[in-house]
Amino acid sequence: EINPFYRDVSIDNAWENVSKHSDPELWNLLTDNNSENPERDEQTDSDDDIEGNDKIKENEKKMSSVPYPTVMHNINGPNISANEIVNIAPGEGQIPVSFTSEPNWEALSFVKEYSTGKYHFNEERKVRITPSKYVHARLKCCDDRFASNPQYIFQSLDWIERNAVASTIYFTERKQFQSDINAGQLISQEHISRMMSADQVFASFKNIRGTPQYFHNMLLDILAKVRQFSVYTWWLTLSAAEFHWTEIIQIVARQYGENLTEEEINNMDWSQKCTYLKRNPVTVAREIDHIFKNIWGKVILSGMHPIGQILNYDDRREFQNRGTEHVHAPIHVINAPKIDEDSDDVVTDFIDKYVTCSLPNPTEQPELHALVKKVQTHHHTTTCRKKKGVTCRFNAPWPPSTKTIIAREPESIDSTKLATSKLILDKVLSTIIKIDDISVLTEREILEIAGVSENDYYEAVEYVQKKISIIYKRKPCEVNIGPYSTIILKILKSNMNIQFVTGLYAMLTYLTSYLCKPEHTMSELMQKASKEAYGKDIKGKMRDIGNVFLTKREVSTHEAIKRVLSLPLRHSNIDVQYVPTGLKENRTRMLKPQSLLEKMDPDDTNVYSLSMLDKYAHRPNNLEQLCYADFASNYISKKVDVDSENIESYTVPVSDVIQVPLNPNCIVLKDNLGQMRKRSRPCVIRFHKVSKLKNPESHYLRIVQLYLPWRNEDELKHQDGTYESKYKEVENEISVNRKRHEPYVDIDYEEIYNCDLQESDNEDEEQDPNFSMFDPNLIDYDEDVTNSTTSGPIAPT
Repeated sequence: EINPFYRDVSIDNAWENVSKHSDPELWNLLTDNNSENPERDEQTDSDDDIEGNDKIKENEKKMSSVPYPTVMHNINGPNISANEIVNIAPGEGQIPVSFTSEPNWEALSFVKEYSTGKYHFNEERKVRITPSKYVHARLKCCDDRFASNPQYIFQSLDWIERNAVASTIYFTERKQFQSDINAGQLISQEHISRMMSADQVFASFKNIRGTPQYFHNMLLDILAKVRQFSVYTWWLTLSAAEFHWTEIIQIVARQYGENLTEEEINNMDWSQKCTYLKRNPVTVAREIDHIFKNIWGKVILSGMHPIGQILNYDDRREFQNRGTEHVHAPIHVINAPKIDEDSDDVVTDFIDKYVTCSLPNPTEQPELHALVKKVQTHHHTTTCRKKKGVTCRFNAPWPPSTKTIIAREPESIDSTKLATSKLILDKVLSTIIKIDDISVLTEREILEIAGVSENDYYEAVEYVQKKISIIYKRKPCEVNIGPYSTIILKILKSNMNIQFVTGLYAMLTYLTSYLCKPEHTMSELMQKASKEAYGKDIKGKMRDIGNVFLTKREVSTHEAIKRVLSLPLRHSNIDVQYVPTGLKENRTRMLKPQSLLEKMDPDDTNVYSLSMLDKYAHRPNNLEQLCYADFASNYISKKVDVDSENIESYTVPVSDVIQVPLNPNCIVLKDNLGQMRKRSRPCVIRFHKVSKLKNPESHYLRIVQLYLPWRNEDELKHQDGTYESKYKEVENEISVNRKRHEPYVDIDYEEIYNCDLQESDNEDEEQDPNFSMFDPNLIDYDEDVTNSTTSGPIAPT
């Protein structure tokens, strides 16, 4: 069958001569035929005789083995020669359209995939399908022509994320500060609303995964959990090992009718494994995601409790060096001891129970011994030397110790003693490195060889610490072994790292360095675009900012697959719900759709979509004594069942948080405002925290608003006209409610981190915890913007 787009195309058999004579320079470049003297080329030294070519060949071999390509957008524009004629305005007088709005763009762009020119997205169908579901079907199809083409994957990502940016603009245009206004004024062309600040516009992109605002939103959620559960217990890092997880290659091979054994896969060289992993990167990415899900669900969260009984975890997927994903996760463990609250012996016993740095006995546990040596032994790479003068930024090799120690920073530092301590430590570690068979020597024997006493050594180990640190129990032969959980490592069979959280400062350092770290360059570029868009309307500003996100970045194949298939970049077993607080006039609200406003009575003031505050005020009588905080953490809107195929949506909303089954108990809101369902497990609430010193009235309003039952917000003000007096009047009454949601309210992470949490005033109220793309027909918003003059979103470094 002839492709209809090429039916009238005739092939010129003399195309080679035409191309060669029309542009000889380009022809020579494309055909690599730019040698002027072939005879001279034949007489040149062979490649093997050229000095340094062994290294060149080795590098070329490594480059050819890189399994996954990345896409980088050209941000500098095309190169134009001086004698080239450029048409400046070829579309003058016409309306520009998006590339993907062309009727047959997909079939024309991917001729091989659409050889007949049929069945592309814009072809007429009886049932309408969303772009996201269409791409899901293409990439998950048994026909691998789409899944094996990185260009198609990258183009699909660009297509879907452009739609996500467009829907973000659609939402933001409907936001307005709450005020007494009617439908007639809103549809009037003369109506001018209070403009949102540049920071609020910038923060609107937080629902699009991968943006700096998305990671900042993650940071705020995690800090809300710290307020609820205190500091985390463990930091856990898990790495993917697709070259060693034989089941991945087996699954890919079965898709092509091949049945490979583990032995056959283990005998493959690097390039052979790369061939299979490149063959269907979608299957590989989905299988890696599946393996990590099983590690969480069937191991870490199971009754085995390999690192303790888990209360809460926050799993973030990262794509380091633009390759495959790995996991960063802070974890809360039930009844875990804390440094300075429990004795050091209790803490170290807890650590030793779940974490080890030991090298297993090769006779008793040969498989585990080989696995630890293979994946847990630290080898210095260029990553270790990111800073000049630093041998290893991970401080490997780590000092041996006969027991696990909690080392604290000395109260006062003597420079002479510090230099002596470093010298002692270097002497011991250098002695260990020089000895060939270190396994036969004990720590005492190593110290004797180094000429260091045991007391001096341990005093030096603790004195060189710049902060509270854990010195893990290690033998001299284990100084390069990273800490691990035996159970997790046996099942994961890949590199992992687990660290006990020493305190609040260490936790915040980890959050900003690993878990919630955005791409700094992207953050700077988007903020720059926001500033340069000064004077434009909301739509113009957001288009400029969104265009920066879409065009100035590098994305790996696996990251593109995760995004385009809506695979979560974040997991948690406990949801976080933002709740708006503060004065009415300082909260932004989501307006009802324009089509609905036009049908309303011009004098109707019910122009805003329902907010959580509205729903709480209209709760049923049996929940009369329930405070706002309890209501928001226990109840969720009951969504109307609709045919998602017929929704005019841009993307399929997929939550990045583990879905908790809903309790069948429903409540009916007053005045026919709908129904809500009770969660099977309360979520953590997040709110804008106001400084008691800078704005005492707003501070006390937030407390009584959250923890004192009310029907009308006007009830929250005391007879003397202040919220402080009302708080003092009901302080004992609301203390139990407040303790339930803010047991660690005294934790001052803002002062330690110097973190301006006022950014949370830009948050959406009625947003389910979907950290992926969203459907404009299913979400309504309500925001708290108490301080709209903040300096901008945090971009942690």
